Order: sequence, then structure tokens, then C-alpha cells
Amino acid sequence: MRCPVTILVQQTGDGGTRLVYDTLASSISAYEDEQSVVVARGLDAEVLALLRHVAAGD
Repeated sequence: MRCPVTILVQQTGDGGTRLVYDTLASSISAYEDEQSVVVARGLDAEVLALLRHVAAGD
């Protein structure tokens, strides 16, 4: 199963930045493989934590 990570970094009209992440769990849920969904949710949590850290400027 191939599940690429998609992260969109977009500049907003007011000069801000928007981060959009397509979660892996939502991408693979159609395969109905619960073990894969559990692993994907763990990876999603790590990616979201990283994005929050970067967005906060820490």
C-alpha cells in the first residue's frame, strides 16, 4: 500500500500562512484494514504535532 503524505503550505491574502494536511488515516480507511488505520493515526498524530510546532515558531 502506498500512501504519500500531502502537506499544503499556502500564503493567505493577509500575509499569513495556512497549513493543510490530508491525513493518512482518512486516505486509507477505504481499504478497511484496521491495523493500517491504527498505524496511520499514529503517524498522523506525529505529523500534526510537527506542523503545530513549526507553525508556533518554536
